[in-house]
Amino acid sequence: SVPHCGGCLDPKILARNVSTHIDKISPIREDGKWGAKCRKVYDLDGQGQGQRIPDGKGGWKSHREATTDWNQRGNAEKWRAAWASYANRALEAAGRPERIDHRSYKRQDTAPTSQYAKVKTLKEDAKLFNFLMENGISSMEQLYEKVSAMNSGYYDLRGKIVKAERRLSVLNARLEMWTQYQKYKPIRQKLDKVSPGKREQFEQRHSADLALFDAAARYLDTLKASGEAITPRAWRAEVKKLTAEKDADYLKMRDMWEDIKAVETLKRTAECLAREGQTQRREEQER
Repeated sequence: SVPHCGGCLDPKILARNVSTHIDKISPIREDGKWGAKCRKVYDLDGQGQGQRIPDGKGGWKSHREATTDWNQRGNAEKWRAAWASYANRALEAAGRPERIDHRSYKRQDTAPTSQYAKVKTLKEDAKLFNFLMENGISSMEQLYEKVSAMNSGYYDLRGKIVKAERRLSVLNARLEMWTQYQKYKPIRQKLDKVSPGKREQFEQRHSADLALFDAAARYLDTLKASGEAITPRAWRAEVKKLTAEKDADYLKMRDMWEDIKAVETLKRTAECLAREGQTQRREEQER
């Protein structure tokens, strides 16, 4: 899973890497060619005359200026925020509960100043407290175990649904072939009753129907040869049962996913509170 505020997808790290290397890239001029990354600018005196300042070596004092604003710290912050926004939209579209934050832990832990933010934080803390009490959780380790168990249950249910879908695919294929066999069986029976002189003409006229009958017959014969009984009624009953179970499991899985997303949010709240507690204890020790 994608970690919140950290890990290999930390937008701060990625944006910092980008800003580290972006200043090494030259700008592109209007003619499509590479331009200079920086330019030489002469230092001027501060007496209002705008005169160059001798460097004492026969030249003039100067400094280098970047030709683009790619390496400015303010832009790096914008890139990090934009990257986090794009990544979170992708995570939401993929149905993942994780979210990332481009801000540092210190900035995230700063107490909110707006009334809305304060109320939101209080609500999240209340939800976290109720969840911990209802599940008898008293440590971060137990919280992680609970989240892991919920994810495990979700994927177990998903595996059950996949297994049901595969079985339904097999049963539906059998029923389709059985229906095809029954549909074209009368034409095959007519062929057996046609006189030898008219048999070829009948076969030409019903070639497509006879081919479909033969394909279905071969399929069912192969099935019987493998030890499977031809039981259309039992197949239909099993399809009905599996479909009902699968639909119910889908609803249950959707609810589980919503619960997991909510608990992931509570976990992040707990992690932030834990970091705040560690910071407070460290500050108290330093005093």
